[in-house]
Amino acid sequence: MREAHGRAPRAVTPTVRVYLLSGLGRCAHCGRTLRAQGGRYGYYRESSRERGFADCPMAGRSIRVEKAEEQLSRLMMGFVLPAEWQEEIRALLEDEDRRAAVRAERERLEGRLRRLAELYADGLMERREYEAERDEIRRQMEGPVVVETNEVLEAGYHLETLGEVWPVAQPEERQKLCRLMLKAVYVDMERQRIVRVVPKEDFVLLFRYHPGLEEDGEGGYRVREGVTEEAEKPA
Repeated sequence: MREAHGRAPRAVTPTVRVYLLSGLGRCAHCGRTLRAQGGRYGYYRESSRERGFADCPMAGRSIRVEKAEEQLSRLMMGFVLPAEWQEEIRALLEDEDRRAAVRAERERLEGRLRRLAELYADGLMERREYEAERDEIRRQMEGPVVVETNEVLEAGYHLETLGEVWPVAQPEERQKLCRLMLKAVYVDMERQRIVRVVPKEDFVLLFRYHPGLEEDGEGGYRVREGVTEEAEKPA
């Protein structure tokens, strides 16, 4: 007994919380990245004030991690790819007129961004005006891009099994899936719901197969009313 009591206490490895929206969550009003905060429940918080901005009406507002991630899970398990999805994707990606139009629009936006930076560097624009226009151009650049057919098909294979994989995936695995598929997830703090998602380039066309999403023409998808709320109903 004395020997047992004399042993050094066993080290306890603290549990590190995994935040699925870390680096991805954004405020739907100002577009800035949300800050993940720990604690008893954990929150995603709008932190414009801490960063020196005073223009977000949702400044300081938050959503519980559990609430936001339940909504995200509902979205991730909602893809329905038709049997002919591969043929449809090939037809879209091999449309040369579409590819040329996408390249031209990308070049136009990159040119605007360069000219804007030059104006600011020359002292011809105020910082706030420059940042607002820069962020708007960057948002437009989230739109369609030219991607290779094989890369999109590979992305589609991930979506085919996502509904089966997601429920049994560990938090770390879910986080990897989110970062593989998503650029940004916009949360409306006032309504306490995810309202828009922006997929990575290889997944943009594939997100059309989600019945709960509506393409917004800017590289992202609006979340239809009622889709995420269903995730919060008791089983």
